[in-house]
Amino acid sequence: MAWAFSLFTQPSAGPQVFHGYSVMIFLYCLLVGATGAADCISRERREGTLGLLFLTNLNSAEIVAGKLCSSILSALFPVLAIAPLLALPVLMGGITDQQFGRTLLALLNTLFFAVTMGLIASAVSVRQFPAIALATSLALIFGMGPEAAAGALRSFGYPKSLADYLAACCPLHALNAAQSWSRAPGGGHFWFSIVGVAGMLWVSLMLISWWLRRSWHDRPKNSPVWTRFGWTQRWRDRGRDAHAAVRRRFLDINPLFWLASRGRIGSPVFMLVAAAVAALSVGVVSPVLDRSMGGNAISPVSGLFVAWLFGTLTLDLLVLAYGATVASESLAEDRKTGALELILSTPTTERSISRGLWRAFGRRMFFPVLVAVLAHLILIWLGANLMLFDPPQPLPPGTTPAQLIWHACWSRPLGGVPLDWIFAFLFRVALTMLGILLAAWLTVGWLGRWLGLSLRHPGFAPLISVAAILVPPALLFAFVCYLFDQWGLDRMPERRFLPMMLGIACAISLGNCLMLSVWAKGR
Repeated sequence: MAWAFSLFTQPSAGPQVFHGYSVMIFLYCLLVGATGAADCISRERREGTLGLLFLTNLNSAEIVAGKLCSSILSALFPVLAIAPLLALPVLMGGITDQQFGRTLLALLNTLFFAVTMGLIASAVSVRQFPAIALATSLALIFGMGPEAAAGALRSFGYPKSLADYLAACCPLHALNAAQSWSRAPGGGHFWFSIVGVAGMLWVSLMLISWWLRRSWHDRPKNSPVWTRFGWTQRWRDRGRDAHAAVRRRFLDINPLFWLASRGRIGSPVFMLVAAAVAALSVGVVSPVLDRSMGGNAISPVSGLFVAWLFGTLTLDLLVLAYGATVASESLAEDRKTGALELILSTPTTERSISRGLWRAFGRRMFFPVLVAVLAHLILIWLGANLMLFDPPQPLPPGTTPAQLIWHACWSRPLGGVPLDWIFAFLFRVALTMLGILLAAWLTVGWLGRWLGLSLRHPGFAPLISVAAILVPPALLFAFVCYLFDQWGLDRMPERRFLPMMLGIACAISLGNCLMLSVWAKGR
């Protein structure tokens, strides 16, 4: 970061390094706090010990308070260990002691918020992996979403007070306000945001206590209202028979494939999440960007392209996390229940088990991967339309996006005119990203399976798998960029330098995926 912001040559770079580092710690607090607390109550319910706690003199509020304190303490010490490093930019100038203190308080408030989101997920879930996934989703959505929603309200002309009240409930707003940067809306409302987030969390803890008091014991399962109608029963019976026939075919193929294909739909939650991301990108983010870009003739296309770019990156990250969860969940649960030992005691070979798990992984990942690939293709199509509106060089009249994509990918002249090299480079970047993602989706199949089988707390396997795929290549590529800058290689012509860097980034990412896959497969 010191190299990227030229910290030792620009005295004004201290606040930029401080702000970037604090955002990294903010994300760390959200993820670690939420995942660490996500299984504290659901584990008691799975093991049947939650009812024993209520047989003591403890009430639901005391149980929630104990879980809250234990979860916060386990995540607090790493944050306190990071605090001295966060104080280094203060010594470099540009950051006051008050800004450092307010930032540290905002980060601790974020940790409190993330642990509370983990308790909410743990109170409503029973299984470990869904609880961790729900806790992470709640922490990311409510940890940063209100700030984005407040910005959208300001862009659409809603009252500023309404946007400020909404942003006050967001930990990210408190972090921005702690540093009092001019670009942070409402930067002087730090204490108001701290109190707002804390008040919302205390209300959430009271609701958790109330829910825990009502839901800790088993109740008879009531039949839904729609089961009383005859036609719904016939429709369900027909679907049940068809599903049973499909599963019988799965059993003939592979017993593990049959065992892991109990659900009729591989990824129903992901379908809803993908639809929500697409709707937000097109219906909310795109109009906001259109207004921020001045509302000229090209701004609708530019706004839609940028909004869909962020939506596509979000879907890519969701598919990667979903794949890591799918890969690590089955063996982890089978090992914990003892089913894995029973499977290994049968004549089924390890190769047959591996093939069955891969078939089940492919069945559950088919729709998410299809959605991600379609999102990338739409992004390429939008990029071609944007280039037709504002091309780097004059194009022949009547050029269509399909023609531009085809000729750019193959570096062919269009209408007898050679295309600028930037056309081919941008489209190759998009296709290279898609190829790297395909390799990453295959890597999580091996890595997630091994981590789910070997970790003491397998619920952390998806998070560790995603971090192992994304973080090392990013750090190594940043180090390569640093070396090229020190050696002066970045002064090469862009036509040679940018494709070379694209090849290096592709080699680093694919090499990391191959190394992780071989290591996990061997294990």
